[in-house]
Formats: sequence, structure tokens, C-alpha cells
Amino acid sequence: MTLFRHKSYDASGKSISGVVDADSPGQATSKLKNKGLFPFEVTAELSSRDRTGQIRRPIRRVSKGDITTFTRQLATLLASGMPVVESLTALSEQTDNRSLEKAIVDMKGNVSSGSSLSDAFDGYPRFFSPTYIGLVKAGEEGGDLDLILEELAQLGEKEEALKGKVMAAMIYPVVMVIIGILVLAILFVAVIPQITSIFENMGQALPLPTRILITTANIAQQWWPLILIVLILISVALYRVYHTKRGRAVFDRLALKLPVFGSILCRIDVARFSRSLSLLLKGGVPITDALDTVKGVVKNSIISDSISRARENLAEGGDISSVLKERGVFPPIAVHMIAIGEKGGKLEEMLLNVANAFDREVESVAEGLTSILEPLLILAMGGIVFFIAISILLPIFEMNQLVR
Repeated sequence: MTLFRHKSYDASGKSISGVVDADSPGQATSKLKNKGLFPFEVTAELSSRDRTGQIRRPIRRVSKGDITTFTRQLATLLASGMPVVESLTALSEQTDNRSLEKAIVDMKGNVSSGSSLSDAFDGYPRFFSPTYIGLVKAGEEGGDLDLILEELAQLGEKEEALKGKVMAAMIYPVVMVIIGILVLAILFVAVIPQITSIFENMGQALPLPTRILITTANIAQQWWPLILIVLILISVALYRVYHTKRGRAVFDRLALKLPVFGSILCRIDVARFSRSLSLLLKGGVPITDALDTVKGVVKNSIISDSISRARENLAEGGDISSVLKERGVFPPIAVHMIAIGEKGGKLEEMLLNVANAFDREVESVAEGLTSILEPLLILAMGGIVFFIAISILLPIFEMNQLVR
């Protein structure tokens, strides 16, 4: 089959555009008319077997928001009784993301050939996580695929909303830091050397703050290219170290110990783990398989390693909470709630409670983050400005004393 791009009028006379799969332009036109559209332009674009060639509109990255929207729409179509293949066809025609459109068309072809939807998703690991695929598979086996997709959409929307709040809280402090660094760089490279050169020609002993300022300004002015190169080399080295197993473990452990931010990062990962595991258990996935799947949804390797150890202990006849408590990475309240869920046979429910509680905590901290960081940044910048002012004014005061 061939992918045809069309321009059509709908029943109200509005011009719309999209794509449709068909064997010929005539069949494409018939399909469009059956949908109540009046096509006035139908052009063949790319074969279903070869969609990696010519690109007729810019390709953009498929974001988590795109996948969440796709999931929500697919859940709605399936809940209305539309078959999977027809649902995928409708979504491929509707999306404006070229990369996602190609993926949906390919997945539709796989499903049409007899593959399950979860197997089709498995061919796109960049778009769909192991947890996502595992839940879809559980939904297929349990006959409640639309409900599972609805829960996945809700999960994606919660994560996107939480990420948005954290990012919004971080924008102001980050902008302040960047502006502060730029201002200081200009001062030390261009402005302060001109002022301090006057003091150096005075021929008298300068106060310690002034000497420190002059030395710092001279280093910044004379050696800034070398300083920039060293900073770049350090950044590259840290990047390479982080992408080694041992290096990432060190960085991730340090990240969890950061004031305020460490707590946020830990709770985000624990909430993601708890909600994903709860959904998998609700879908009927065996707990050992579920733990294997959810360890991939957390970002921190230390937390992921704790989940792996818990899975091993569970396979040997133990429980989850004892290992999490021993490792000391999960917050005590989370370990306690998981232990209660294991003992009372309500693990799925308690995991969801953990996720909801930590989501609320992260939202609360994120909202107050700006109010915490703003005075700290003002104090830091004020301290630097005060030091520069004192360093410049002290020699002037001493000159006045000598004149008198």
C-alpha cells in the first residue's frame, strides 16, 4: 500500500489536509469520500515499505507528550469499539508529527499481519518503555486494553505536569545564575582591570581584599582562553566518566545527597517506580516480572540497583521491603508503607498511595523552591558585589587619609 497525502473539504466547506493508506489514488479518494470528505488534491507520498526516503515536511523528535496524547486517543478509540487497526489508521492520519506518523503506520502494518499491539510497540523502544509495553501486553491478555491505555495516559499526564512544575520552579534560579556569571565575567575581564590599574600605580601597600581582586582580575583577563579550555575539558571528562557504570553510580549517589534537590530526585523516582509497579500488578503481571520491568523506569542507578536486589530477594523467598530498608535509599515512609502492603496483601494499593503521596511532596517542594533559592541567590550575589565594592573603596579611603 501507498501513503497518500490529501487536501479535502469537510461537510462545512473547511479545507483540511492529512494522509490515507490506499493501493491507488482512486481508492484513496473513495476512502476519503466514505469519511464524508471531498478531496480536491490527492498525491502519492511514500510506499508503506519505504518511508525512510524523501521527507515532505520537517521531522521533529517524538516527545513524551506526543506519546501521552497518542495513548489517550488510542484508549478513546478502542473504548468506543473501534478495532485496533482502524484506530491506528485514524491516529496516523491525525498526528502532525512525521516520525510518530511513520511509526504508527508501520505498527498498523505489523498488527494487520497478525502481530499483537504490544509486539508492534516493542519495535519502537525509543517511544515506548518496557513498562508501557508490559502493561499493554497485560491489557491484551486481560481483555481490558482500553482501560490500561487510559491509565498509561493518566500516568504520562501526571509525569508531564510534575516535570513542568519542577522546570518552572527552576527557570528563575537558573536564569539568575547565568546572568550573574555573565555580569561577573564582564566585570573581571573588562571593567575591574581598568580600575585596579590605578591602584597598582599608587606605589603603596594595598589592602588584602584589593590585592585579591586585582589578582583575580589579572588572571581572568590574561588566562580566560585557557580557563575556558580547562572548563570544557573537565566537562567532557565528567560526561565520559558519568557514562561508565562505576562513574554513573558515583554521580547518582552524590545526586541523592544534594540538599533539597536530592530529596526531589529520589521522590520522583520512587513515585515513578511505585505507580508503574502498581499498574503492572493490577494488570496481572507476576511480581518478579513486574520488578524486572519497572527498574528501567527510574533514572537513578542506585535506586534501580535497589530494585534489582529486591527482585532477587523476592525470587529467593524473601520480600521487597526488607531489602529496600537494608539498602537505605528509599525513604523510610515508603519502605514502611510497602511492608504494610506486603503483609496485608494490599501491595498494589499501598504502592499507589506511596506514588500519590510523593507526587504531592514533590509538587509542594517545587512550588516553594523559588522562594527558598531566591534569597540565597540574592545573598550570594550581594556578597560578591559587597566584596568588589570594599576592594575598590578601601584604597580610596586610605588615599584620603594620606592626603589629610
